[in-house]
Amino acid sequence: MYKANRNCIYITIIMIQNKFLAYLIVWSLFLVPLQSMAQSSTASPYSMYGIGMLNMKGDVINAGMGHTGVAMKSQGYLNTLNPASYSAIDSLSFLFNVQASGSFGYYETNSQSQTNFAANIDGLSFGFKVSDNWGMNIGFAPYSTIGYTIQSEKYFIGTENTYPVEYTGEGGLTQVYWGNGIQLFKGFSLGVNLSFVWGSIENIETSYYPIITGETIHNRKSHHVNNLYLEYGFQYHLPIQKNTLSFGAVINTETNMNTTYEHSISTDGGQEYFYESKNADDMLIPMKYSTGLSYQTHTGWTAAFDYHHSKWSSFDEPMTTAEYQNTNSYHLGFQYAPQRMGYKSIFRRIQYRVGAFYSDNYLTLNGVDLDEKGFTMGITIPVRQKTLLNVGYEFKQAGSLENGLIRETYNGIKIGVTFNESWFRKSLFQ
Repeated sequence: MYKANRNCIYITIIMIQNKFLAYLIVWSLFLVPLQSMAQSSTASPYSMYGIGMLNMKGDVINAGMGHTGVAMKSQGYLNTLNPASYSAIDSLSFLFNVQASGSFGYYETNSQSQTNFAANIDGLSFGFKVSDNWGMNIGFAPYSTIGYTIQSEKYFIGTENTYPVEYTGEGGLTQVYWGNGIQLFKGFSLGVNLSFVWGSIENIETSYYPIITGETIHNRKSHHVNNLYLEYGFQYHLPIQKNTLSFGAVINTETNMNTTYEHSISTDGGQEYFYESKNADDMLIPMKYSTGLSYQTHTGWTAAFDYHHSKWSSFDEPMTTAEYQNTNSYHLGFQYAPQRMGYKSIFRRIQYRVGAFYSDNYLTLNGVDLDEKGFTMGITIPVRQKTLLNVGYEFKQAGSLENGLIRETYNGIKIGVTFNESWFRKSLFQ
């Protein structure tokens, strides 16, 4: 009998090791494609400025609630909006999350319009409990994206004749992070995320001279950046009878990114007219702080509100008409989970969400602020045991038609799957 139990223990250990290895392999296989896909998931012309279009953090669950969650625990999923939330990961669970998104964009001026479809893998992460009070999360996510194409014309010097010019941009920043959340005492947790952020920002001016030289000239300017990036957070959960009132805050430190600059001028035929590579002034990721409040009832209702402030006015980019300003964003969300941990009815375990948000953009162009506003909806469907299928919808409008600018309208879908494996359950037999 003892030998049989010992064999069962050996088999369990091997299964755990194999599952962990399998998830690591999947995570590694996704790593490179994630970076390349994340850097081509926008067609906004506003992505030519600064470090591109900033991606909203968080799981599909957070997105469905208006991108709220600074004060919410990681219960059944990984809440990456606050590293302190990792302390609430179930001690018997290993969470693995992957999510993707697709959006239809409509871009319009006072005289023209066009549409675009973009798809992207938004992130990959896995988390588990290291000890009773210590939770850990390791993940990968895009930080910003650049992707635009603008058709224009230039005059030949001294003439009224023109030639076509195309301005394109590509790249963006990506982060790999290691997060830890520790509960210091009942209800109060601290957390820290250590990220490595890297990427490239490429702007290409392509001039077509078929009449004069028969050549196409590419004028490419690239910035390559990288550095470590720190984020600190706390959460406090206060029981009120059968309900819970939660507070949370996160601060992201100001970070100077190590930056190198490359400039080349070449033709389609491979002839290179000019090339230089040198160190450049460090590019700045400004300080940001976030605060959050949530209230969870015993009947399954949750309400959450988040506020974010970023000091983008300290960002300096010469040779541009854009002005950078501090930003404020406001997020409100609601969730209804009738029977989160029940097993009798799949319909009772479905979770429903709705939310809204308003945000300043860190850009000001032609004296016009490029604000963003929108609303979200979401649903969680239990698939197998504790595995969750999360789906979210987002409508967002940004930009303006004033002073010759562009207004952008997005309809987006986010899909995520959270695998919740019971890896650390103790055997009933000793």
